[in-house]
Amino acid sequence: MRKLFTHNLMKKNPTQFYFWLFIVAFTVSFVLFTLPGDEFPSANWLNIPHLDKLVHTCIFVTLCYTCFLFIKSWKNPTYLGLIAVIIATLFLLYGVGIEFIQEAFVVHRSFELADIVADGFGCLIFLTGYLLTAYRKVD
Repeated sequence: MRKLFTHNLMKKNPTQFYFWLFIVAFTVSFVLFTLPGDEFPSANWLNIPHLDKLVHTCIFVTLCYTCFLFIKSWKNPTYLGLIAVIIATLFLLYGVGIEFIQEAFVVHRSFELADIVADGFGCLIFLTGYLLTAYRKVD
């Protein structure tokens, strides 16, 4: 597993590595969000209430974090706190936009306010994680 995180591309050019990591995460999220509703397999065996909302939250934590890693890998980025807030805000807007796209263009999918709340919760988890790691005391 360690080899996955110490890939040559990551060592030689971390900015490019994090860029492609973000692009893959964004593309996967967009494809999942725009699949027709009848394309999803039935998950009756899981019986986890609100699993869809948990998936939304996890996707948005991942999107925010991979985008942040990409920007942070630039030479001497400044205002990382502001950048983290902007990233979270933009991805929350992306989540709202996806809901409108699902309502208007995707078969058997609809606008759900609960999905937007889950997306926002994912962005909030990202911001909380950033704050906890950026401003922790180092003894």
